[in-house]
Amino acid sequence: MTPEEVKAFCESNAIRFVDVKFVDLFGQWQHITRPIHELNDWSDVNRSPWANGYGFDGSSIRGFQKIEESDMLLVPDPETFESAPLPAKVGPSGAFTITGLVPGTYQIAITDAENVPDETYVKSVLLDNTDAINPRLVITGEPRGPMEIVLGTTTGQVEVKVTNAKQDPVAGARVVLVPDLARRQHFDLYQVQTTLERGEVGFGGLPPGEYQAFAWESVEDGAWWDPAFLQRYDGLGKAVHVTAGAPQTIDLTLLPPH
Repeated sequence: MTPEEVKAFCESNAIRFVDVKFVDLFGQWQHITRPIHELNDWSDVNRSPWANGYGFDGSSIRGFQKIEESDMLLVPDPETFESAPLPAKVGPSGAFTITGLVPGTYQIAITDAENVPDETYVKSVLLDNTDAINPRLVITGEPRGPMEIVLGTTTGQVEVKVTNAKQDPVAGARVVLVPDLARRQHFDLYQVQTTLERGEVGFGGLPPGEYQAFAWESVEDGAWWDPAFLQRYDGLGKAVHVTAGAPQTIDLTLLPPH
């Protein structure tokens, strides 16, 4: 879409708010919610968020900026615009109803849940007896049946030790767990940590499944989200099968800077 098309869509569908989202350096979703009139106010295009972005405090996001350099801008990308319904409250029976859906691509998130463990994750979603989240939930029309969401509460744990070619432990290495291809678009599943003095680091709360583990001496933040970048290291990562409730330890050899 173009900014003009976004404005027309918002007006025709009575949309009141815009949620501008991004993924931080640790794979977690961050967002800014603003009234839609700010985005679609064309009285001065040069001062519009389309041109100047939304200001936010970068020091509040892990790994972004120091407090004295915290003024940052988040500029919307009209090509990624999609309509999202308001959150639905789940009843005592586990049933819920989402209204206002339009055709598009969606992500399912569990928020503000009571009596749910912190490490709860979306294990599976079926819609019309079809896997609805790998790689993405795509709504093309009126579903023929209910959506079935299964949550997982038992996660896995992986301890990693990184050494160099001489088998010496490496401190300060960046270790990244990359989900398998079917889940590669779920950026919240990417896990990033930095090794400590003895070259060790731990990952907890991992949703079960297949991952590739990499350890870089130096790597640009977020490079692991780029398929072309990962292609250059094809075969150099270590396959990791994360099992619920089963901790494991793996050894990685440091990869050279890209």
